[in-house]
Amino acid sequence: MPPLAKRELGEYLDAVSSASPAPGGGSVAAVVAALAAALGSMVTAISARGSEDKALLAHGEQCQTFRDNFLSWATDDQVAFEDVMRALRLSKEDETRTSQLEACLVRAAEIPLQVARACLELIDLLDGIAGQSSRHCISDIGASAHLANAACRTSLLNVWINTSFMNDAAVVTALNAEADRLQTACSARSEQVVRRVVSCIRGG
Repeated sequence: MPPLAKRELGEYLDAVSSASPAPGGGSVAAVVAALAAALGSMVTAISARGSEDKALLAHGEQCQTFRDNFLSWATDDQVAFEDVMRALRLSKEDETRTSQLEACLVRAAEIPLQVARACLELIDLLDGIAGQSSRHCISDIGASAHLANAACRTSLLNVWINTSFMNDAAVVTALNAEADRLQTACSARSEQVVRRVVSCIRGG
């Protein structure tokens, strides 16, 4: 599988649209998060033109790092799903089947959880960028915050679907608790950023 960053958008959409279950929602969520990060990077690039504001330039570099990480996790999510499917196809007489499946399910939950964590970090970063953004492109900060929140919430669906098939109650409780926390935090922080953007656009 070629790195997602090297694939044509149409090719990726064809893969999502196909009868194959992968790439699915987890991968798509990570791609949406990458788009959110790219918008943040664009705003810093425009706002920093003719400026030597080191903080703003650093924000732009952070957005680029987020973008690259999200694209990498989009591929990782697809691989993790395929590993789960391979484990499910193991013979039920295989004594390692249960442990292999459990390990694959945990991995398949941890990747979207990482995406959700990074979405919250990106939203916090966007709040800082909003305070330094050119008014001409601040709407893209709001768009980025909305996309990051959507990506977070979509990723968490993929955490919960995987934990629903796990046997280790302690692991399930820990993963679900963090997912619940991230959903609440991402929603609240993205709304704060969007309100700030709308206030700037509409003059209070």
